[in-house]
Amino acid sequence: MLKNIRKVIKKYFWPTLTSNTIMLNSNVRVESLSSPQKNSFFMELQKQIKGIVYTRKGLIAVNIVGFVYNWEILPFLVVGSLGYLFLISKKASRLPEKIFNKLDIQIPYTKKDNKNILERDFNYDPSKINVEDLQIGFLLDYNLQTYKVVEHFQYVTEDTNCEEKLVLITGIDERYIFKKYNVNNPFIRSTQKINIFSIDENLDTEILLKQRPKSVITYKGTNYYRDEESKGSIHSFKSNTIENRFKKWDYFDDSRLLYICIEQIDTNKFVAYQGKIEAEIAFSEILPQK
Repeated sequence: MLKNIRKVIKKYFWPTLTSNTIMLNSNVRVESLSSPQKNSFFMELQKQIKGIVYTRKGLIAVNIVGFVYNWEILPFLVVGSLGYLFLISKKASRLPEKIFNKLDIQIPYTKKDNKNILERDFNYDPSKINVEDLQIGFLLDYNLQTYKVVEHFQYVTEDTNCEEKLVLITGIDERYIFKKYNVNNPFIRSTQKINIFSIDENLDTEILLKQRPKSVITYKGTNYYRDEESKGSIHSFKSNTIENRFKKWDYFDDSRLLYICIEQIDTNKFVAYQGKIEAEIAFSEILPQK
């Protein structure tokens, strides 16, 4: 009799909570996930398990206090605690499916197609070359240094808006210029690549699980606020192919002069850039490829 009671309690109110036991009783299989996704999956599973364990211990502690001090509401507290333990035990059994579904939503960027690529006009007037005309091979002066354009990408979103990224190098210095294409205000952002974990050590996991980074991030003591979100495809003018699918989040500080963008490339790659808004006059002595 006592043995049967223990089985009922263990099954419905106090199941063993480890990743192995939960996965053993689950229909979810993680073999199809990539290594980063598996890591994210089990990190989130451990986090959820820890939360349930703390909740169970808290309920036991409250009931013990109620018993010691002979609370009048103790019978209701016991019944309520048993009901809650039953619910969170059921919740624990569904954790793998819940987490897997979150991850699965985040896997639409593996397909590569040729839609939404806009034609880029590379013609320019030699008598008045400006930032709009920059392309691979061009030289330009910026911040008292001479750079060469070595890569040129076009970001095309699902609503056919277009943004360009140019990779500039001078010596060992590498800079990334983001700008809108074919508009009156090119909205130029001069940036350098930064480590995503310098923003948040769990940034990749958060994006995989929640489909986006936080609304407010902090980098080197400055708060940046999420502004725009976009997704689509990245076209390389160097190889003339669609190289990746992307999802991108733009952040600005209070002054809207400092800038950070976080990119998710396909599913598992994450990059970040930090810099500032620049006027066109910051770029001078633009010379075309000879």
